[in-house]
Amino acid sequence: MGLFDKKPNAKTQVYIQSHINEVQTQYKYLTRVERVDWFLETYEKIYKEMNYLLDAEKKYPSYFGKHRPSTNMNKIKSERQEMEKDFIDRYFICIEKKLLNYSTIRGKKNNFTKEIDIFRYYAPEFLPETVDYFNKIIRKNFSDYIE
Repeated sequence: MGLFDKKPNAKTQVYIQSHINEVQTQYKYLTRVERVDWFLETYEKIYKEMNYLLDAEKKYPSYFGKHRPSTNMNKIKSERQEMEKDFIDRYFICIEKKLLNYSTIRGKKNNFTKEIDIFRYYAPEFLPETVDYFNKIIRKNFSDYIE
């Protein structure tokens, strides 16, 4: 039996499976979340869980078969831009729904500014392309709220 044929014990297999389940759960949640901080926290959780799985893959490479954490991590990284763009679309829909609750232009502008400031606070944690997309949507669809 070679070094790479090493299998995790039953307890470690349970830990590995729980991390796999957590990544899957968080990834599904990522496709629905509408708050900026939750979106970023979810990505952080996914990366943390994936790092555990990558370490497990190094220690037990034959355990994972064709569904390797390194392959899944590359997929997560390659899909990040599209996931962020989809989030921005959901975020603006959420903002539009909130604006419907305000009857005055002043109220709408103030709320819009507050929501935009929240994103801008977290903007450095997003990809530059996502920030550009965010600003493009503001200019295109919300020019009435920009002062």
